[in-house]
Amino acid sequence: MIKKDNRGFSLVELVICMAIMAIVLGMLVGSLNYIGNSQARALANAVKTSVGQCRIQTMGKYESYLYIYRGADKKYYKEVWRKSKADDWVHENVEVIGKQKPVVKYKIKGDTSEYTLDVGTPGFMVTFDRSNGKEISTSANVLPAGTQDADSNVIDSVKPVKVSEITVSYGGTEYKITIVPETGKISL
Repeated sequence: MIKKDNRGFSLVELVICMAIMAIVLGMLVGSLNYIGNSQARALANAVKTSVGQCRIQTMGKYESYLYIYRGADKKYYKEVWRKSKADDWVHENVEVIGKQKPVVKYKIKGDTSEYTLDVGTPGFMVTFDRSNGKEISTSANVLPAGTQDADSNVIDSVKPVKVSEITVSYGGTEYKITIVPETGKISL
């Protein structure tokens, strides 16, 4: 019997290895997409909940403003400002509401443009009327001049607007949060 010194792969072995690698790679890409989509869904839920809490808080105890922006670390933050009994604006809390992967865009009522929250750009404020819960335009003069968010961005550069739609997306998946300014109704 003659032994051959065979050190290579056969064509069949190579095809089987390539097929296994393709299956594993396909599963990996699918799971990464699932992670991004779940982060987008979680951020959309957090934004909707934050807006709803601001509305309830304004109609209940005290006037409040919700400021949403993207920090220098590319995460999404919310800041809650409320009016104290002494008529001063008190910074209540800063909270991370979303991770880096999703993209947040918003539309202003009466404007066809869509604005993207990005690092270094001002975020947006959402405010409600204390008596009836309707969304009202925020004023650049609501907070004291020079007020800064947690990333030292000047908040009073935010334009007075009514946000009509907030879109959170990742890949091909989009979640739309709609605020009806006339009623204050929030839907996802």
